[in-house]
Amino acid sequence: MKSVSIILSGVVLASLPAAKAFAAFSASGCQITQAEPVCVCVSAKGKHGKTFECDDPKLGPKCTGKGGVIKHLLEGDDPTNPLTIVCGASNAACDGPFTCPAPVDGAHQTICGQLYDLEDSSKFQAAGATGTACTTTTVDGPCSLDIVAYDAVGFGTNPATAPALTSGAVFIDDCGRYRVPDVAIPSGAFIELAIDDADVAKHGPTGSTNTVTVTTPKQAGAATPNFDAWVASKATTDTWELSGAPPVSGGLFVPIFHAMISKTNRDLQDGVTFTASGSPVPARDSYFVATEASRDTIDPTANSTGINGTVLVTGASLSDGPIYSGSGGGLSSSCVWETHGGTSLPSILSVQDFRPQNAVSETCDR
Repeated sequence: MKSVSIILSGVVLASLPAAKAFAAFSASGCQITQAEPVCVCVSAKGKHGKTFECDDPKLGPKCTGKGGVIKHLLEGDDPTNPLTIVCGASNAACDGPFTCPAPVDGAHQTICGQLYDLEDSSKFQAAGATGTACTTTTVDGPCSLDIVAYDAVGFGTNPATAPALTSGAVFIDDCGRYRVPDVAIPSGAFIELAIDDADVAKHGPTGSTNTVTVTTPKQAGAATPNFDAWVASKATTDTWELSGAPPVSGGLFVPIFHAMISKTNRDLQDGVTFTASGSPVPARDSYFVATEASRDTIDPTANSTGINGTVLVTGASLSDGPIYSGSGGGLSSSCVWETHGGTSLPSILSVQDFRPQNAVSETCDR
């Protein structure tokens, strides 16, 4: 019988006959399938559902069990039968459809989506999640959180005095799916969602997450489905700071550059330089290590995004207007990066997606 070395986080767990090795590895939360089961667990760290090949330099040395799919083709294997490693077993209860109904009338908007961990883009779920609605505040996990909607202009001007927009009862389940129904349409053009602990005493970095915000255009009378929201623990942002990032206390704007126009495609784009009014801002931006799929370590010499597509920016202000964008990333002449406003508010992480869009008189090939 063939033997398999199973490696988790760089540590060899076993070198056993294949069946026993798989059993040992399955206990860690990963599933392995291949007709010829000769394999080494490589990396499943990174964004959920990302697929790599074995010769891809982006492939890391460890498997975290936090989510993701890798099709790893070992040397000499049949290319039509790659090894598939799934870390974090699929949960049918969490993977099923999630409804985002229309609001009660034309003066309201409903916003729905999934909570993700900003450290590695994994879904922010409770262990053994079943899709059960949160009814009691827990110490950690999705049910420890609350989501509040604001007029983005008011919040970006002064979060301490901005009144919350009225809405229906916020729904969060243990899968980390959320629904903010019937948000009253603000006078400004955008709605900002603030994600923080439900326990007010834990607001800021002391609870499950730092205060994190995401912004979406207002759409009167419409539902906004599949809108990503984020959490970022103190442990995550402390790791950033230890590697050279500016502290969250000063406020961080967090652009995430996506490879494709489609909002259902979560592939991230490396090689993008953040710009303000068309120019780089090297004194204000911090990029992660180029080969790091997770968001852990700042590279002080980097001047563009690594494979996690992300940059941390200080000094972003609402008063600047929509001047923030990007350059590079392999875009053809038919594409340009979206332009957005942004804020670096004290003790808040403001996350903003940037995607390619059509250049003037062109159709973007992304």
